[in-house]
Amino acid sequence: MLQKRLELLYASQQMDADTYERIPSLLGELENKLGVELQEDNAGAFVSHYIKAIQRVKAGAPIQEDPSFIQMAQKKERLFQWAIESLHPFANDNVSLDGEAVYFVSYFEMMLGEEPVC
Repeated sequence: MLQKRLELLYASQQMDADTYERIPSLLGELENKLGVELQEDNAGAFVSHYIKAIQRVKAGAPIQEDPSFIQMAQKKERLFQWAIESLHPFANDNVSLDGEAVYFVSYFEMMLGEEPVC
């Protein structure tokens, strides 16, 4: 499951040790939820984005997205919830994860072969 990509991201200091230790189990949970095996060809870009998003969330500076895009992404309730859940372990209580979730929903739709909502 994308181990080489994770090792490269860690070696290039794009993620900290805490994230590196926690990300495999989080990706495994996501595989179970999506029912899709995450591989380089279907999830490589997502994993790189996920790592960057985690680092932004940890720094208290997640992406802030236009409210209309957030509303569109929220129409995919299950995917939007999974996106929030995948970032929540790294967030403090004062940080909105909705902007980051918009992009995750798009990735999830792609992995599932669904029509994108935004």
